[in-house]
Amino acid sequence: MLAHNWHLGFTSFGGPAVHFQIFQQLFVEKYQWIDQTRYQEMFALCQALSGPGSTKMIYGVNVLRYGFWNGLAAFVA
Repeated sequence: MLAHNWHLGFTSFGGPAVHFQIFQQLFVEKYQWIDQTRYQEMFALCQALSGPGSTKMIYGVNVLRYGFWNGLAAFVA
């Protein structure tokens, strides 16, 4: 999880709109962890719930990929 996510805290400038674009490029196109349909569903859910959407998205993607504890570590990091 850290090998794929450590740099996001240093390169994700520009707010949530940029974060979501970076996540789409990484997790859908480059790593192919999720497909475009699942990404769009997660995006809609993250926008509908209260709180920072990009934080919920990185948590959700890591939970799908690595499980709960690593998703929680990504959320904290």
